[in-house]
Amino acid sequence: MEKKLEALRKYLESLPSGKIEKGQDVFKVKHYISNCWDIFKYSDGKNINSVINNKPIYNVVWNPPVIKFKIPEYYNNRSTTRVDCEEWHLDLDTKIAKCYIGGYIQLLPKKPRLNVKPIAEELVPIIINRKEDPRIEWKKDGSVRIKLGEIITSDRQFNRTVQDRRKRFKAELNRLLEEQGWHMLKPNHYAQNEK
Repeated sequence: MEKKLEALRKYLESLPSGKIEKGQDVFKVKHYISNCWDIFKYSDGKNINSVINNKPIYNVVWNPPVIKFKIPEYYNNRSTTRVDCEEWHLDLDTKIAKCYIGGYIQLLPKKPRLNVKPIAEELVPIIINRKEDPRIEWKKDGSVRIKLGEIITSDRQFNRTVQDRRKRFKAELNRLLEEQGWHMLKPNHYAQNEK
């Protein structure tokens, strides 16, 4: 096992210190770490388990004698854009491993932030002037239902982003309609205040 640790050290020392960017280098680092993973112990002396197998590693940083990297806590959902992670610090001199839980790894780029204010501003005059629009449905009692799915469409790959956009849109629409004498009856349903 010591030879495997020395192989890891030798490879890391052939790289400049700092973040390891090249995919091939990251792949090799993971290979060498996997080979000597059982050598490392937690700071309390317990053996660490083989959490690194079958998972990619990210944000690999070499600051001798410590190699740091992140491992996703789960890695089977291809539709997610980011996952919670564990950050590992392996000290090659002391053979101590430290694991920090928290944070996330961004697997796919974020969608650009949607400015919901112009969308809400466009919809308010349609509502207060009681016009027809495919994004709203007028009820017999004079209230209106907002068809949120027509305004901010679903996207499985960016589910959290869609939820956040819808939440910000509803808050902005609610604010603007209140200024015009409307109130929310229930989620996505509005009525004009009685005079």
